[in-house]
Amino acid sequence: MVITIHGGHAAQGKAYHGAVGLLDESVEDRLIKDAMIKYLRQGGATAYDCTVDTGTSRRNVLEQICAKCNAVDSDLDISVHLNSERNDYKGDGKQGGFEIYATAYTGIKLEVATRMVNKMQSLGFGLHGKPLKPTSGLYFLNHTNAPALLLEICFVDDKDDCDLYKK
Repeated sequence: MVITIHGGHAAQGKAYHGAVGLLDESVEDRLIKDAMIKYLRQGGATAYDCTVDTGTSRRNVLEQICAKCNAVDSDLDISVHLNSERNDYKGDGKQGGFEIYATAYTGIKLEVATRMVNKMQSLGFGLHGKPLKPTSGLYFLNHTNAPALLLEICFVDDKDDCDLYKK
């Protein structure tokens, strides 16, 4: 299997970086991406890093990411993100949770997304409502040649999520 993976925004400290709260999305998404690549390669997959660190606009960052993904004849493209807007900095005993976006859940997207949800739950992560969220409104999902998934690992502004993530 050939997979492309990237941190979902420009690098922390650069224009168009990710969300900031108790965690910095553009720092953590790269750590997660690196771990995913390591374990995929150990498992025999071919994994490419398609992360982009700078851009002239949010769209330009996304265009660069998709161009890097599309330069690889991949079976699956994965975008790693951390969510925000939970605004629970003190902790309320509830997690914001994990979720995955795709244009539709069929074939490899359904298989991999289901495995990811099960694995995240086994690690103690809660789910953000129904974890498989179909959407047609995300640039990355609509501009890659291969099937694509966008992961929202946890909320950067939810103490309960961040405490579990740091464990």
